Amino acid sequence: MNPFRFLGITVGLGATLALVQGCSSLSANDDLANAEGPVEYVNNTLEVNDAMPLHVVWEAANASLRELQIPVSSDNKDRKSARLEGRDARDNDVTVQLIRRSHYMTAIQITVGKIDCTENRSEAEQIHKKMMERYGQ
Repeated sequence: MNPFRFLGITVGLGATLALVQGCSSLSANDDLANAEGPVEYVNNTLEVNDAMPLHVVWEAANASLRELQIPVSSDNKDRKSARLEGRDARDNDVTVQLIRRSHYMTAIQITVGKIDCTENRSEAEQIHKKMMERYGQ
């Protein structure tokens, strides 16, 4: 067998393996690329994606609202989404909406009150911070 031909086959197989390996690792990390993306505010709603399964975020949201003394008046959960509603000490409506994006990615929307102001944003951020603290527990 011609040694240059063998070298060509070896290089070709190595390149193919590198491409295949790169593709598989890329698809396995698709969720992590968007993990805990930037916090955005849209119409008085804090929006963020967290790299956690829906059930973990759901438990963290419930515990965080309890810790912050925001009684939950309504809660609904299914396989793809969850919603918590309550009222804070300032008598503002508080809504935490969770949407399953994938097994390890959950979109979070937290709305406090009806208007976009510093106090409402601070409270929404505090709720999200408490949720993130609970992910590891």
